[in-house]
Amino acid sequence: MIKNLTKHKVSVKTRECIIQALYQSLMEPTDFELLMQQFTKENNPKKISFDLLKSRLQYFFANEEQIIELLDTKNMSDNYQVIDKAIMAYALIERGLKELPKEVIFDESIRLARKFSNESAYKFINAKLEKIYDL
Repeated sequence: MIKNLTKHKVSVKTRECIIQALYQSLMEPTDFELLMQQFTKENNPKKISFDLLKSRLQYFFANEEQIIELLDTKNMSDNYQVIDKAIMAYALIERGLKELPKEVIFDESIRLARKFSNESAYKFINAKLEKIYDL
């Protein structure tokens, strides 16, 4: 089934930027302001929502220790890639903000895994999110 994401282009592109920013921060700790400057400079405000990007990154940095701890416990620290960790962190951010239904968060996480990670990562992410989502 092909989903029509055209009407959600800005949200889709913004979520991709969020994953890239989370990945960058997980690879090498980065300051929130520096990340915002970088993504503001590199992206067109007509193509992404800087408000959405900012709110998700602010939530991540305010709760980074708890998010990372949750991802690293409960059998979560299998051999997954940093990009998978970034995608799961994004899902936890959305869960914490309670603005999207669980199904949307899972669908978006799977889409992001298919775009950014290896070909079977979406299965791994779906299974791991099922374990941690309701904690």
